[in-house]
Amino acid sequence: QTLKQSHADAARGLEEKVRGSLVLSVEEERARHRAAEHALHTQVNLLRRQVYEVEQEKAAVDQTLRDLEAEAFKESEEAYGLRVQVAGCEEALERMARKARLAHAHHAAVLERN
Repeated sequence: QTLKQSHADAARGLEEKVRGSLVLSVEEERARHRAAEHALHTQVNLLRRQVYEVEQEKAAVDQTLRDLEAEAFKESEEAYGLRVQVAGCEEALERMARKARLAHAHHAAVLERN
């Protein structure tokens, strides 16, 4: 009887030891899982912050690009206006040169007659 009792006690003791070990293992695994989850959340938050900063930088670059495009367009319009003015001046000079040639020819003809 005592041998049976002794075996039963030993079996219960072993069962309790195994159960305690399993409970400890489960708790350790849960703690590792929580730590890993926390680390992942931290990484996700860091990546979100980096994405936000990159988006802000992109917005600033886009604005600078729009400003430069507007400035280039304005300068292009000014250059076109200058080209139109130059063409107008060239036409006026050509008209003046024709008038001067006609006046010279007319003056030469008058001098020949006299």
